[in-house]
Amino acid sequence: MFKTIAMLAVSATVVCAAPAMAQNGAEGSIERGLAARVVALTTPDIEKQLLDHVGQIATQLGLADVDADAARWFNKNAGPLMIPHMRTLMADIERLYAEALTREELQAMVDFYQTPMGRSIARKQVDLGLQMGEPISRMQSAYITDLLDSYCRDNDCGDAAPAGAANKSTSR
Repeated sequence: MFKTIAMLAVSATVVCAAPAMAQNGAEGSIERGLAARVVALTTPDIEKQLLDHVGQIATQLGLADVDADAARWFNKNAGPLMIPHMRTLMADIERLYAEALTREELQAMVDFYQTPMGRSIARKQVDLGLQMGEPISRMQSAYITDLLDSYCRDNDCGDAAPAGAANKSTSR
C-alpha cells in the first residue's frame, strides 16, 4: 500500500505542475509586487483547481478498485498536503519573474492579464498545465528508461539493469 501511495504522490506532483510565473530584487520591490500580481492573475483559482485535480487522480488510476482505504486516504489528504508546497512554489516563481523580467515587462503582463482575453487565457493555461502532467511524466519515464538502457549497454549494470537492457560483458 505504501508503494501505491508513493506512486500516486509522485504522479500528483508531476500532473499538477501548473504553469508558473515569478519575482525580483529585494523584498517589497516594485518588481516583486508586479511579479506577485502576474502570478495571481495567471493562476486564478489555482488552489481550487489543484484540489479538484488531485482528487481525481486516485479515481483515474483506479486506486479504489485495488485498495479502497488507500483511495479514501489519498482523496482526503493529497490535495491539502500539496497546498503549502504549491504556495512555496508560487513564491519561488514570483522571485524568478521579478529577477528575470523588467518592471516594464511585468507591467505589460499585468496589463494584459487584466483584460478579458488575458483572464480567459490565464484560466486555460492553468487547466493546460494540469493536463500536461501526463505527457511530461511519459516523456520523463521514456527518457530515464532510454538513459539507463544506454548506460547498461556501455557498462556492466548486473542485476540492476532495466528489463531489456543489454549489459556489457564483464568477461575479457
